[in-house]
Amino acid sequence: MDTPPNPFATVPGQFWYWKGTRPFMQRYHDLMSATLNIRTGEAVEAGLKYGLDMLRLCRGDNQGVRWQIPSLYLRLGRDQEAYDFIKWYATVGTGSYDWYDMELPFLNLHSEDAFEDFQEHADKMNDLSQLVAMTNLKARLLVDVKGLKDHVARRPNPSSEERMEWVREEALSDVLYGRREILERDDFQDLVRDLSSQVAKLYRRVEQLNQHYWPALDHPEGYGSALPTLYTPGSREEVILVFRYTWYTWSECQPALEAVRQFARGCGA
Repeated sequence: MDTPPNPFATVPGQFWYWKGTRPFMQRYHDLMSATLNIRTGEAVEAGLKYGLDMLRLCRGDNQGVRWQIPSLYLRLGRDQEAYDFIKWYATVGTGSYDWYDMELPFLNLHSEDAFEDFQEHADKMNDLSQLVAMTNLKARLLVDVKGLKDHVARRPNPSSEERMEWVREEALSDVLYGRREILERDDFQDLVRDLSSQVAKLYRRVEQLNQHYWPALDHPEGYGSALPTLYTPGSREEVILVFRYTWYTWSECQPALEAVRQFARGCGA
């Protein structure tokens, strides 16, 4: 009575609404969590695959898988997909979205402008994990644009292929691969200022939601081994859970971590 016939074919997207399929979803989440305890790229790939499949089976995401996905994309260098994912939840997958209507498009944003100012959406979001991931993404873009700016300054009139070679060898993010109009510009100063402003505003938005998160990056030993518990928004307990989802995006990308730490020192945080 609690499980429809052949649920994988008949009710994908609605698994949590049927009590009989919930144990499967719970075990699937356990598998994802256990896999992500392994520190290899293959494990991150597998964890991302499991997470996306869980969202396919249960669009309403009663287990909070959407909080983890952007950071997994970032750990794999798939920043464009991380941006598209976060923007979908910020603009389409809001309170007005009908999670029961399987005819509606789902996670259908692709190649969105990752350089655009996201703050209008960020101010309406309360998902700390996704906002942290967006800050990380923008910090990577800032580091990349600064690096490209310096590279172009050192080499008069570099060709498009020389610039792309720099991206292949040095860039933290995959976003520049699809943005040739940015890659070929000669003046990056305005873009550097704009990205710096975006990182600053996202930093403050995260701080507004939870003042404990940024200090936690300087004391990972106090959060990495702590077990998540029930929490209230804005609490240290919330950071313990969010830290588990996001810390590796920082520790595995030191330039982005240093960029945020420099901002923290600059603003007196």
